[in-house]
Amino acid sequence: MSVHKRMDEDRAIGGRIRTLRQSQNMKQQTLAELLGIPSRSTISEIETGKRRASATLLKAMARVFHVPVTALIGDAPTPGTPDAWLLRYALLEKLHRLHACQVDLSNTIQSAMDLLEDPTLSRNT
Repeated sequence: MSVHKRMDEDRAIGGRIRTLRQSQNMKQQTLAELLGIPSRSTISEIETGKRRASATLLKAMARVFHVPVTALIGDAPTPGTPDAWLLRYALLEKLHRLHACQVDLSNTIQSAMDLLEDPTLSRNT
């Protein structure tokens, strides 16, 4: 494999890592801490393709992001491109957060309704 092809591959992997990290609203420093990496700059270098992530580090990142390693390296086992898979994952993550907000709102509305129906709060008693 040529040096340029390896560099392109490293940039693609780094881009997938950045996409996953950002989809989870995670800072580079937070990811570094979760992985036991002493410096945020290491994550930055991996994401820009300036540094190659080891297989061990890719496995650890996959665990942090709850994705298969293949999602990071681009060998997606399912039909579609790895980037499409990452976008689908990011969308599902956002929908999950939206659902959690909806549940909180629903609980708040139900609590307000319960208060309105509370007979001890009636003005006519």
